[in-house]
Amino acid sequence: MILGRITDFFLNQYTKLKISRAKYVRAGKCKACGNCCRSIKLLLDGELIKTEEQFEIGKQCNPVFKMFYQYSQTPEGVLLFSCKHLGKNNKCRRYLFRPLKCWTYPDHHIVDKDHIMRGKQTKAGCGFSYKSNITFDEVLEFCDN
Repeated sequence: MILGRITDFFLNQYTKLKISRAKYVRAGKCKACGNCCRSIKLLLDGELIKTEEQFEIGKQCNPVFKMFYQYSQTPEGVLLFSCKHLGKNNKCRRYLFRPLKCWTYPDHHIVDKDHIMRGKQTKAGCGFSYKSNITFDEVLEFCDN
């Protein structure tokens, strides 16, 4: 009985570890192209910002929003922003004091879990990319079950 519980515990932990393992990992390094600081989509309450009113509310709720200005708009109506602190040399003028959104690029720009699976990658010119963290044998093993 105790052995069964111990076995169940370890099997459960192994399953959790296997399921929670990242399917994709970030590779590469920054090329200082500045593209990650341009054409940024911002979220407010889990929704992409589509109006100037939403952006104004966002600036009141989150001081980081004040670092951005509206740059453009997508055909779907989503506002695009650029950072006020991007220098002419494509380097951040506040590098050591940049927000978490910037520290964690490109991971922050993935709006939903299926982003990479739909073939979307980092912005053009970026030195970062994503690669699969699951081997082909693991995919076949999963399909057999």
